[in-house]
Amino acid sequence: MKSALKPGGYIELQDVHELNCYDNEDWSKTALYQWWDLVTKGFDALGRSMNASGKHKERMIDAGFEDVKEEVFKWPVGTWPKDKKMKELGLWSRENTIDALEGLAMGPLTRQMNWSAEEVKVMCAKARTDIKNPAIHSYFCM
Repeated sequence: MKSALKPGGYIELQDVHELNCYDNEDWSKTALYQWWDLVTKGFDALGRSMNASGKHKERMIDAGFEDVKEEVFKWPVGTWPKDKKMKELGLWSRENTIDALEGLAMGPLTRQMNWSAEEVKVMCAKARTDIKNPAIHSYFCM
């Protein structure tokens, strides 16, 4: 990758780092939290991390890049923000997350955690309900 860039060039990496929530006291009780927790554990068991982007900066420095800057953004999951731009971003983030729920969960949970496909679908349905709940202020760190 480094050899493909000219001196002074830029590279941008984007990836999910974690799923979090502003409602800290109730967050761990939600189906969405449980989905994220189980999926990340399942991917870890497969030798793949859902939080790999947390090491992007370190990897870039180790590869010889200089002046590496990391900027983390909070992307809302849902239309709960008051700010118009963040509300629209949350709409797209919500739809992308809903589309990804089952696809991300099925393999790790059925292969590594011995869940049935039906159990995964039920958990994803509950997480989908949480995503659509405007009282849950979840966001991805990107």
